[in-house]
Amino acid sequence: MSPNRKTLKVVGFLQFILGIVGIAVSAQLVAHGLELEGPLKTFYLACGILSIVCGALTVATSFLSIRGANKPSALGPHVGNSIAAAVFGTFASMLLAASPNTFNLIIDSVLVLLAVFSAVVGATTKKEAQR
Repeated sequence: MSPNRKTLKVVGFLQFILGIVGIAVSAQLVAHGLELEGPLKTFYLACGILSIVCGALTVATSFLSIRGANKPSALGPHVGNSIAAAVFGTFASMLLAASPNTFNLIIDSVLVLLAVFSAVVGATTKKEAQR
């Protein structure tokens, strides 16, 4: 197993763990938003929903990463999922920067970084396997 494939597998496991944590914390953010009224309700719901989508895409990408590390031809839409997770996470992070929820901001920012790193390593692994 090449170093790129090992890195992809480790990143996949990290993405799985942090994706589950991100979904759980974001669900709490949505629950808190449902208790509020007015513009704050919309703000917290938007942050929570974007974060949940980012976490779900990250978990899906983690499965593709782990499977692709064993068989690079099976990576499939890995890079596309990673980019989508990074986009949703970036939007969620931008919104969360204006809120007092620092933990959510940190989790989403780390998920964005992992998604970008996973996309780069996944693309490199796929090219490596095509040689």
